[in-house]
Amino acid sequence: MSNFLSANDSDGLPYIQWGSDAVQWSKKQGDGQVPFTFDKAVIDMTSLKVGWIKIGKGVYDAILVPFGEDVPARPNEMVEKNGKEVPAYNRGFGVSVLFPEGFGDERLFSWSTTQKGSLEAMSKILDDYEAGKGANAGKIPVVQFKGHVNKKFGMGSSNIPQLETVDWVDKPAEFNGESAAPAEAAPTPAQPVQATGASNF
Repeated sequence: MSNFLSANDSDGLPYIQWGSDAVQWSKKQGDGQVPFTFDKAVIDMTSLKVGWIKIGKGVYDAILVPFGEDVPARPNEMVEKNGKEVPAYNRGFGVSVLFPEGFGDERLFSWSTTQKGSLEAMSKILDDYEAGKGANAGKIPVVQFKGHVNKKFGMGSSNIPQLETVDWVDKPAEFNGESAAPAEAAPTPAQPVQATGASNF
């Protein structure tokens, strides 16, 4: 697996996060968070930034570079946690994620975290992206959420969301701050037409 990871700011977008303890996804809504689930989403891997993130109660700070550039040294700042001095900044990642039409009023989110299970999941997505981008020039991956698995890390463990790359699509306009172009009206068919199963992004 790719041994990278680091962070991204939220770019002003509402955020999503994976809760390893609760084993569920949540999204920002109003002043709080609400749980949600999903089948598929588009991840804009060209937006991936890496670096260091400090997350605390009411605190989010990140030192970022686009993935592939040299990551700066971790800041020396320390904080107290469980009676011990530990680094304030940890490896994390951040990337933009688009959910299908019908997901809700907001479809475009930032996924930015230092959580180990999420790092593991994104590392797998990145491996798939690097392996497949040559055959899918100009496209970005569609991933499918397939539950979770538990994995030990040192003295603890984390629940890892299983996100499998199942398709590649042209980058949706929403990632560029644009509205999706309305679909052209098609002539009424003489016979019923079956759905194609195409991703609704």
